[in-house]
Amino acid sequence: MYAEVALPEEHRVRAAGFGLHPALLDAAMHTIAFYDRDEADAELVLPFAYREVALHASGASALRVRVTPSGPNTMTLDLADESGSPVASVGSVVSRPVSPEQFDTAATADRMFHVAWEELPVRPDGTTVEPVPVVDAEDVHRLTATLEASLPEMLLLDLGGGVDSDTGDATAEVRELTGRALRVVQAWLAEPSLASSRLVVVTRGAVAVREADPLDPAVAAVWGLMGSAQAENPGRILLLDIDQETIPTALLPAMLAGDQRQLALRDATCFARRLTRVVEVPEAGSGGVGGVRSGGTVLVTGGTGALGAVVARHLVAVHGVRSLVLA
Repeated sequence: MYAEVALPEEHRVRAAGFGLHPALLDAAMHTIAFYDRDEADAELVLPFAYREVALHASGASALRVRVTPSGPNTMTLDLADESGSPVASVGSVVSRPVSPEQFDTAATADRMFHVAWEELPVRPDGTTVEPVPVVDAEDVHRLTATLEASLPEMLLLDLGGGVDSDTGDATAEVRELTGRALRVVQAWLAEPSLASSRLVVVTRGAVAVREADPLDPAVAAVWGLMGSAQAENPGRILLLDIDQETIPTALLPAMLAGDQRQLALRDATCFARRLTRVVEVPEAGSGGVGGVRSGGTVLVTGGTGALGAVVARHLVAVHGVRSLVLA
């Protein structure tokens, strides 16, 4: 089977930054779902194992795809650019059959979680630690060059934020803030002399502790990025979202002492972000699924693939969901 896939025109310029753009590769892989099998036409099969994957060229924005069967539920993929030159190849993609009935056996109540904010008693404990503010990666480099004898215990990166900081160009603001945060974190982690220091990233409007809390998409994106950095460097980064201009430096030692990762300060009350189980999950047929009422909107990530289509149909047919976003 042959197919042609391409990135939308407005995204083609970004392809140069990838070995193979993930959206382009995903589109190429979806060709397998359309292959006309001789038997078990109604059977759903999903990719299970990849072997002999090779990248021959980078930066492609469009692909010619050739899918060739090489065994039971096994395909070989050859990817070329628009001129026919090799871009990538997959020696074999082995698929496994999946029955839609398998999705009904999941113990939903044990697997549903949501974010909750738990009030955390935090008071000045008499400890005084003077955080050293950093604005960009150059500040980190200058710091290690000038303070080798007395390196700070705590670095403070204030990224601002809040609804009053809206510049009108949300995309540019997201790129600027996440880019600056990333450069600082990379520079800080690359300095062996700062291995025992802690980084406190301060934002405003990144998270909604209460329904009325206004959100700033740019600093919210920073929290997503920093969450990955925290997972890779346990105990070294604290995310702190505040609702005031002045940073409560007197509280920082107590906040860090509890080995907290993500905190929010609202009206002088500190809250810690927790992942907790959904206590009540409606049974099938009761008008809801996974804690989401049938009148709400359900987001299905990977929703345009073979498995996403099965999930979407199941939500509509069994649980009465009428509004879905397939991403």
